[in-house]
Amino acid sequence: MTMGSQLEASLQHDMNLIRQAVKEMAGQCERAVRGALDALVNGKQQSAYLVILRDERIDDLEQQLDRLALEFLVRQQPAAGHLRFAFAALKISTELERIGDHAEGVARRVLKLHEVHPDIHAEPFAEMGEAALAMLKDGVRAFLEADAELARNTMAAERTVNKMRQRIDKDLMRRQAAGEFGLEAYALLSTVSRRIERVADEIRNMCAETLYMCTGDFAKHKAPEAFRILFVDEHNHCRSQMAEAIATTVAHPRLIFSSAGLEPSPIDPRLAEFLAEKGLDIIDHHRPKSLDQIPNLEVYHVVVSFDTDVYTWLRVRRTPTVVFDWHVEDPSDLPGTLAETRQAYEDAFAVIRNHLQDLVEAIVRQD
Repeated sequence: MTMGSQLEASLQHDMNLIRQAVKEMAGQCERAVRGALDALVNGKQQSAYLVILRDERIDDLEQQLDRLALEFLVRQQPAAGHLRFAFAALKISTELERIGDHAEGVARRVLKLHEVHPDIHAEPFAEMGEAALAMLKDGVRAFLEADAELARNTMAAERTVNKMRQRIDKDLMRRQAAGEFGLEAYALLSTVSRRIERVADEIRNMCAETLYMCTGDFAKHKAPEAFRILFVDEHNHCRSQMAEAIATTVAHPRLIFSSAGLEPSPIDPRLAEFLAEKGLDIIDHHRPKSLDQIPNLEVYHVVVSFDTDVYTWLRVRRTPTVVFDWHVEDPSDLPGTLAETRQAYEDAFAVIRNHLQDLVEAIVRQD
């Protein structure tokens, strides 16, 4: 055997080890997602516990796969397509680990759902889960076989899962408004649908890495068409709503604003009256939302927190989002009429407006 053929054999051996590790990790992720769906659809708490207990195995496999890919880079010093293969494997390792996290998140919500006993109507969740699992199989096969066309087709399938999630969320809102279950069950079920959708999102990212590996096309990292900013406080009933209302006066085509709370409660009526006097209307704009109702929190470029607990919660999340903490006293905490508390609302309005003007200017100037 010549030196060149020996080097090629060593290269292929190491690449096969990485492929086998990806296949094994993907298999564990598929089992986790199926287990979470089984727990949800069939009410099997044991399946939920198994998913949670087995999540550590996926974390271990991520470390093994990362080690193999890094050793491949050091030992083989690959170039061109082989180099992209190693980088793709490292990225896919992260995406698969996140799929395991989403499955564990569904399992934990299922255990909580058992405490509130809602009528789940599980069929739409099962349908969305099966669609995501089909994407997972195709996404992994696309990487293992270096199939760019399969990667593209699998990425396109994500839109189907997104539409399923939209239908589920619309039905959940209707049923919650009709009194079929309470706000806690609604938040849990909404989180479940978001977690399943996120599985499809991670698979799309995997396929984007495969496409890059095959073609050099970085489909995942196109420049954003919009810059998303989210305002968050504890209840989404005063300061975050005020910030979103003020933000609507910013006329910039690339800026999109939303608001949410950890535990949403009805909008402060004094706030509605105060903003109406300033020509700002929130009554028909957005009812209070929880963070679980924000689709794809990871796509927000900036999150502004008005509470220390919220800031801490956001900081521990593994997202590329930039988090700011604006200290603004909550005027809704004060007793009395709007006339008696007006100055507190004026102070909060001024602080938020000044912060927002500076933030928007910085965002626009960075372009």
